[in-house]
Amino acid sequence: MVVFFYGANTYESFSKAKQLRDRFVREVDPTGTSVTTLEGKELDVAHLRKVVLAPALFVKSRFVLIKNFFATKPQAALQEQLVALLSDYGELDSSNIVVFWDTVTKAEWGKKKNAPLFHYLSAQKFSHECLPPTAAYMKNVVEKKVADAHTTIERDALARLLHIVGMDSWRMVQEVEKLIAYADHRSITVQDVVRLVSYTEDSDVYALLDAYVAGKEDVALRIIDQLLTNQDSVYSILNTLKWHIQAVGLLVSALRNGVIADNELVRVTGLHSFVVKKNKRYAAAMSEQQLALVYQKILELELSVRKQTASAAVLFSHFITSTIYTS
Repeated sequence: MVVFFYGANTYESFSKAKQLRDRFVREVDPTGTSVTTLEGKELDVAHLRKVVLAPALFVKSRFVLIKNFFATKPQAALQEQLVALLSDYGELDSSNIVVFWDTVTKAEWGKKKNAPLFHYLSAQKFSHECLPPTAAYMKNVVEKKVADAHTTIERDALARLLHIVGMDSWRMVQEVEKLIAYADHRSITVQDVVRLVSYTEDSDVYALLDAYVAGKEDVALRIIDQLLTNQDSVYSILNTLKWHIQAVGLLVSALRNGVIADNELVRVTGLHSFVVKKNKRYAAAMSEQQLALVYQKILELELSVRKQTASAAVLFSHFITSTIYTS
């Protein structure tokens, strides 16, 4: 069996691959001796054939996890050879499980002509692209982690946490685990979130949005430069921007339908009251068409950052200068 988990939501895709591996260990091979993990840069046809066809001790199946193969930008010839091996079920027993986990997206690789392995994998029955996380997905991540820990989180605490962390799934899991340990079996409160979860970067993003909506290009560029001083924050900045644009989009739609009062906006959009107050001014300044364009440009920016077509500073600067007058 060939499985392919991929997409922009790397936390979800990796979690699915890990769950499948853990299930294999639990149900097939508790010793774990028949489980192999390969980095993409290590993979070639001979290596995969050896790993998959090598007899496993005491069990009939093997589990192979291959990570980030497409990040190596493999040649089409190698991909074709791997497709031939994976397709040859006379040689590759279907009881074996080969899982490819990758951070690429269909938008990035789906149109490539020299990507036979990607096209083969994405056409498999057990292929799943994990799309960028939504607010509903992030809420479910938090609620599941909290439920698994046999504790609870207050509604306002959940809203504050979602607002601060945005669409960064990996960071969200880390923050929730930290809050669970701190609360020590009592319900997680707003005060816990304020005390433990950093709000600095989110405040900077608000300043960036203020400058962006006001058309102050020089100020926006200066804030971007400050945010990027910590290279680890690049994806967090992107996720926070996407979260705010999605929130503004909900507010724009509600305002267009005649909903004006803050308490009604909270009820209609499902956003927390302080999220409504913070983002309402942006909603008043931008149309749905402008928001859609900006959100699309953010997705294109994220793709360029992942592909490392230029430095993050250059890519963010280009995003600001090329879209600021559309808002």
